Amino acid sequence: MKIAASRSPSVFATNNRIVRQRHYLGPISGAHFNPAVSLVEALRGKLTLRQTVAYVIVQIAGCCLGALPAHAMFEMPLLQASLHLRTGPAQWLSEAVATAGLILVVVGVGRTE
Repeated sequence: MKIAASRSPSVFATNNRIVRQRHYLGPISGAHFNPAVSLVEALRGKLTLRQTVAYVIVQIAGCCLGALPAHAMFEMPLLQASLHLRTGPAQWLSEAVATAGLILVVVGVGRTE
C-alpha cells in the first residue's frame, strides 16, 4: 500500500497534464500524441488511411528527435543504444494500461468539447 500511495501524485499529475494537452493542443493537432491514438481515430472513421500513415510516420520521427534534447538536458550522449532489456509481462501490461488511459482521455475530452 505504501508504494501505491507514493505513486498516486505522479499518476494524477500525468493525467492532469494529458487532459490539458488534449484541451489546448487538440484543436491544433487533433491530439495525436501516440500512434495508438491515430489508429483508434482511423477506426472511428476520423482519419483516412493516408492521414493515419502520415501521422504515424511523423509521430515515430518526433519521438526519436525528441530523445536528442532530452539526452542533452541530462548531459548524456545524444545517440546511444539501450543496454537494458525492457520486455516481459509487466512491461507489456503497463504499456497496455497507459495506452488505454491515453486513448480514453483523448477520446473522452474530445467528446466534451
